[in-house]
Amino acid sequence: MAKVSRRVRTKGTSFALFIDDLQWLDSETLKLIEQFLTHPQVEFLLLVGAYRENEVTANHPLRLTLDAARAAGAAIHEIALEPLSLKDTEELLGDALFCEPPRVRQLAALVHNKTRGKSFLYDSVSHHAGRRAAFEI
Repeated sequence: MAKVSRRVRTKGTSFALFIDDLQWLDSETLKLIEQFLTHPQVEFLLLVGAYRENEVTANHPLRLTLDAARAAGAAIHEIALEPLSLKDTEELLGDALFCEPPRVRQLAALVHNKTRGKSFLYDSVSHHAGRRAAFEI
């Protein structure tokens, strides 16, 4: 961790870090993230995190960490992802299967109905549905 700390403080270098499922981080890791976000010498770090909004309440440790970092002057930008539309699903599956969206309309409707547009579920549902529908496309 000391190497990472030195790297994000070195002018002329950049460091990008992606952490998924922030809602499950332990308190020590959250403290470390807060230190990175608020340390005055850490200028070359892009930290991208993802979490499930429905699992992070107002008093959740992640929310408290983000609020504290913001209060200390950290630049934090949150982007809420909306569910994908049926049209988005058709385009996504069309691109993935190398065909025009109308050819995957039924599969897209199935995937969209099963996931309610939640993109993080698309992989497993489209995989299983695609296996069943592979000979129909």
